[in-house]
Amino acid sequence: MDGKIRISVGTSDNIFLNRSVELLEKEMKSLNANIKFDYFPGDHFTLFTEDYKKDGVDFLEKNYNSWLNKKK
Repeated sequence: MDGKIRISVGTSDNIFLNRSVELLEKEMKSLNANIKFDYFPGDHFTLFTEDYKKDGVDFLEKNYNSWLNKKK
């Protein structure tokens, strides 16, 4: 799963999930886990912005292309 996990959250989450994600990111970095953490402006319900969607698509394309190249 190295490099294939992406966790994103709003910086103003209504139930403070961003705080939990920050703690998880700190722990994963201490373990040298290759997980992508992203923080976007917005709360739990307004996070679905154009930047958020573009970043998600870019992440998926990168991993898909990596998978394709390994199959060759």
